[in-house]
Amino acid sequence: MFVAPGAIIYLLFMIVPIIYCFYFSMTNWNGFTDTWEFIGVENFINIFSDQGFKEAFTVTLIITIGTTLLQNIFGIL
Repeated sequence: MFVAPGAIIYLLFMIVPIIYCFYFSMTNWNGFTDTWEFIGVENFINIFSDQGFKEAFTVTLIITIGTTLLQNIFGIL
């Protein structure tokens, strides 16, 4: 009974937006118009086959790992 208010707030502000985000990622909606079409995983296939995305993801991964390692090393000293 005491958990219900917190669970409702969590559901409304965390779970529902995650579900909507996943649903809209499966459409070709641009966010501005009223027209959209369900296209499934085509957006994900397009982004993972894009060379620019692969390069950006690689650089982000290198920076993330590098800064995490440096911070942990300096934190130990």
